[in-house]
Amino acid sequence: FFASAGSVSGFEGEIGDRFKLRTAKQPLGAEDATMPTGGMVAIILTDDPAKRAAAWDYVKFTTSPEGQSIVVPNTGYMPTNTLALDKDHLAGFYDKHPNWYTSVLQTPRARPWFSWPGDNGVQIGEVLRDEMTAIALGSKEPEAALADMVSEVRALLPKTN
Repeated sequence: FFASAGSVSGFEGEIGDRFKLRTAKQPLGAEDATMPTGGMVAIILTDDPAKRAAAWDYVKFTTSPEGQSIVVPNTGYMPTNTLALDKDHLAGFYDKHPNWYTSVLQTPRARPWFSWPGDNGVQIGEVLRDEMTAIALGSKEPEAALADMVSEVRALLPKTN
């Protein structure tokens, strides 16, 4: 079963003592394989200098080792700051919650999410999804779907010389 690291707390709560839950690194077929990752982001949307400064202070705190010591146990996500893994912050937490540590073990496998060049990345993703769905539902032959994907995606990509 594959799920977000943020789901571990819920699983542990639902399972209780009925059986032992274990987590593992996601199998990728090769030890040096990588996978795209996603995550949360902080955006400050104000022109007010005082609010901007306060928001920036909050972002700095939540991403600090001290802030991550609050965020990680409450979300289940991996820390955004590896300094938080030390004995003064999350090391003791992970000793008591080894299932939560699996996400940290996967850090070396993380790579940036792929993004199509230009302004039409969302539309390109929709084209690919729709064509693959048509194949899965049997409403389109794979060869025809591939040809349509190629022509539609090429039309959405930026023109190059």
